[in-house]
Amino acid sequence: MGIISKALNLPTEIKPNAFRQPVFVVGCMRSGTSLLLNTLDEHPQLLKIGFELNDIWSEIGGAKCTDKCEHKTADDLDLAFAHNMTNYFSESIREAKTPIRHLQRIRNRWVQGSGGIFYDWDNIVPINKSPHLMNKIGYIGAMYPNAKFVFIVRSIYGQSSSMKMHFERYLGPKGIIGLLPNNDHDCWSIIKKEDTPEMYKNRCYPGNFELIPEAWMRLNKLALSELQQLRDDRYIIISYENLVLEQYNVLKRLFEFLDLDKKHRNKEEKLFNRSRKLMNNHTGNPLSNWKQNLDKQHIEIIYQVIEANQEEYTKIQKSLIPSAREKWKSDVNLSKKIVA
Repeated sequence: MGIISKALNLPTEIKPNAFRQPVFVVGCMRSGTSLLLNTLDEHPQLLKIGFELNDIWSEIGGAKCTDKCEHKTADDLDLAFAHNMTNYFSESIREAKTPIRHLQRIRNRWVQGSGGIFYDWDNIVPINKSPHLMNKIGYIGAMYPNAKFVFIVRSIYGQSSSMKMHFERYLGPKGIIGLLPNNDHDCWSIIKKEDTPEMYKNRCYPGNFELIPEAWMRLNKLALSELQQLRDDRYIIISYENLVLEQYNVLKRLFEFLDLDKKHRNKEEKLFNRSRKLMNNHTGNPLSNWKQNLDKQHIEIIYQVIEANQEEYTKIQKSLIPSAREKWKSDVNLSKKIVA
């Protein structure tokens, strides 16, 4: 065999190629994770793997995201799950190189106006996002010790407004509701209304609006706590409001953090300046819609949740850059006037 390989100039072993650990976009539902993911996916090195992979994480990743969304920590990690997910990411990259996937990307760019088409396959980095990974940062951080996290936070008023409308307009008519378990670490369970146990009726929305800002506080507090246990170079925190108002500066800061190949700098500049659709069809203006979509009672409930969790709310706010903090403060001040 050695003589044949030598005669045909064939390598005896496959050339080694280290797996590039993924980038994970995390944030509450309705906080801009999709907008951010589709924007990052336009970079030649960042390949979006699936949409949210909630079924995949649940089935082979040891991190249940569907139905009941459970909290997972580093102590829960079994290396078999890491092998499963690494294989899934690797297979997805191989599949993405096929002609049919290339045509699909062209179509998506044409129809949706976002996403990448051409990639630097030799230096590709898989990128995945899901709001249901928000309470699993410690788990995923242990699974991929050099993975990076992009954490996006939206104002509690804007996110609560968008969640309310999402539940009422899109899930409610389908007979689907959100159940928020009564603990300090689980995320929303998306279930059929008819399957709701009687004892949990007051933990559901549509129904109890207070659960929406409660979930915002719980999940952002938990995510921030687990991120801060990682090395500083492994995570970055941005606000949805800054992404909308200061796209150039936010994306520049993001790509510097991700430390991608310098040969793509010209492409990055184009990404920074590209105009994107920021208005959502069913929630309106993303920065001011809460003033119209929430009534006085809703706003008062949100304000009361902030007051009851002032220390934690301040920690979350302080994790943002100054301009984002000022925008959040103006929202709180306005809410005070509305409920006064």
